[in-house]
Amino acid sequence: PPEVQSLIIRDLDPQGRSRYSLMNKESYHTVNNFNQRAFRIEQVLAPFFDQTEIDELRLLQYRTGILISGSTALQFFDLVVYPDSDLDLYVELRHCRPLAEFLANVGYQFQPTPRQRSTFDEALAFTLSLNFAGTQNLHDEEEDFQGYVNNGIASVYNFSRGSKRIQVITSHTCSMDVILSFHSTCVMNIITYSHAYALYPRATFLDRVSMTNALFSTQDHRHGLARAKYAGRGWTMIERPSIAMSLRQRSEFWFGGRSVGDSACWTIPLPPIKNISVPNVDFARINSWSHDFDVYKSRLVRCPRTHIKLKYGYSLSKSTKTLEKLFKSLDLIDVFRRVHEASIDEDSDSLVLHFVLVGYIFAELIFIEPTGNGLTGFIILWTKTLRHPKKILA
Repeated sequence: PPEVQSLIIRDLDPQGRSRYSLMNKESYHTVNNFNQRAFRIEQVLAPFFDQTEIDELRLLQYRTGILISGSTALQFFDLVVYPDSDLDLYVELRHCRPLAEFLANVGYQFQPTPRQRSTFDEALAFTLSLNFAGTQNLHDEEEDFQGYVNNGIASVYNFSRGSKRIQVITSHTCSMDVILSFHSTCVMNIITYSHAYALYPRATFLDRVSMTNALFSTQDHRHGLARAKYAGRGWTMIERPSIAMSLRQRSEFWFGGRSVGDSACWTIPLPPIKNISVPNVDFARINSWSHDFDVYKSRLVRCPRTHIKLKYGYSLSKSTKTLEKLFKSLDLIDVFRRVHEASIDEDSDSLVLHFVLVGYIFAELIFIEPTGNGLTGFIILWTKTLRHPKKILA
């Protein structure tokens, strides 16, 4: 019976389900139907929102780049439920107000910590003043943020409705900078408005190991508390991947650059947002990083970057002179307009820059020298390959 099959398939690990689906057409359809039922975003969001609110949140994810991560995304991939767990939403500080307004509109109330101002507006204004001054966040000693502090976080805002709590984790530069600074790899999973990505799927869901991320030695005692929590949930903490893990096909730990959605990731497309048409472009895939291993520890290396003309900031695997020029140049839009002899409104400027950035990062990741004529030559060459630029910008 289908019910019994679902119970059996649920107990298989992801690789076992994949292998079972290859047996014949019937097993393929059985696994496919199971995946469609099991990997639904509603499974992790329903405890916090009704269906209308879930659709509104996903649209807000598209508009502001909100990422779902932490234990919430881990539960999504592992098909488990951690009782009384919070919902963790990651967003850049400059985009957090629309999210706070949405939460307030659906009945969530701001719950300040002892070191925050009493209202969200006051707390946000204070954080913005610290961010402008380049000051670190004020949560270093607070229990709620053990294992996540001092890692690109601007501030954390708690909202509650009844017994449910949502944590809005804001970042100075980009949300992926915070996520790639997590204490270990088992919690490095994200859900965007259109896809779910597990960055270390084989290690996390097959080997059940989590590589520690030795970024901030001063935070080791706090990261240790967070690692102990996930060790209690079944993950073995390792300081370095084994040789076999590093050299296997499509290894998550290879020595080159990694990026969100690459062949080492487990990527699950999400159904479209109901009754809403949005472009099928997930800019989270621009984010990249690399690994730095030594005898005793490992860490994830990346360069968080942003620009006033970019809607979002990004974590990039390496910093090059050409890439620095890309973020500093103020003439990119003019180059695009001259090439296409097109006039595009200011709202589209950010989207144009994002597509240019996608092209450049792709060239970097596959080790192709973008152009021999510098950045401007690359942009001109890249934009000429667009057959229908106006459709892309629509």
